[in-house]
Amino acid sequence: MGQAVMSILVQVPHIARGEVSSIFSDEVYYSVFDNNHPIEMYSVAITLLRRTEEFLKSSPDTRADSENFVFHLAMFAAVAMTRKMVPKPSDLAESLEIPSDRRFRELLSLVREEFRYVAERKGEVLFERVAKDPFTSKRLQDRAQRFLLTSPRG
Repeated sequence: MGQAVMSILVQVPHIARGEVSSIFSDEVYYSVFDNNHPIEMYSVAITLLRRTEEFLKSSPDTRADSENFVFHLAMFAAVAMTRKMVPKPSDLAESLEIPSDRRFRELLSLVREEFRYVAERKGEVLFERVAKDPFTSKRLQDRAQRFLLTSPRG
């Protein structure tokens, strides 16, 4: 649950992927498990993360890299579905529609582009390291903003 909320609400998928133990630090823990967050938000975050993982594992094309893409794609999907750059807990708790496979494919192509960009820029050959790099999260946040400005709803 912590990884889901870290990637979707706190928007630090690189930490959800690479530094999951940091969730126990006071700063992170209280932003993830705030008593004021609607309880439904946690259910939606878990559902979205699980559905993202199912989507990635369902294709031989993405199965091998599903662990590296899952948190970043889930973050992007939450932004796309709420139409908000930084969704609030209440946004996530309110009838968030889980993306269709078509929407996941569209978002995944953008996530892959940003992974490739970071890999090339940093001379990195392992997507695992790219997934754990804060620069990747920043690039995806910027890409999500452009996505919101240029894409139709749905």
